[in-house]
This record gives sequence, structure tokens and C-alpha cells, in this order.
Amino acid sequence: RTFEQVVNYCNTFMNYIPLSFILGFYVSFVASRWWQQYMAIPWPDKILHAIALHVNGYDEKSRILRRTMVRYLNLSLVLILRSISSAVKKRFPTLEHLVEA
Repeated sequence: RTFEQVVNYCNTFMNYIPLSFILGFYVSFVASRWWQQYMAIPWPDKILHAIALHVNGYDEKSRILRRTMVRYLNLSLVLILRSISSAVKKRFPTLEHLVEA
């Protein structure tokens, strides 16, 4: 009986705010949150261009320095993607798999 009273009470307020409005607000909130997380991923393109611009030189030391920096950048991206992508998590389940790759 108490449950029925709660249902009737909630039902009286359902006409004031339509369910489609609430669902639309919820979907909009979830989509905007997902987009914010996607935009927070640091994509390596701009950083790679900056490395190529500022670490100049054609000698072996400069080449190895650029390559090491790019490897660390790729490692950081893979560590981020492991936490949000099941495919990347399957490919690199442990840190040993990352070191091996």
C-alpha cells in the first residue's frame, strides 16, 4: 500500500515535467561528458611537430634523442588508452607487454 502511494505521488508530478525532456537532458549530459573526456586525450601530433622543430640536428645524438622522446610520448598515450579501450587493454595487458613491444 505504501508503494502504491509513492507511485501515485510520483505519477502526479510526471505531468509537470515530461519524461522525454528528462531523458533528453540525461543523454545530452552523458554525451557532453564523453566528448570532454575524448578532448582531454593528449594526441601526439602537435607535440611531435614541436619535437621535430626544437630538437634539430642530423647527428646520431639528435636522432636518438628525438626517437627516445617520441617513444615516451607513445608510451604515455598507450597508458592512457589502456584505461579506456578494451582492445588496447587486450593488446597490452601488463607493463611487461608494453616493454616488449
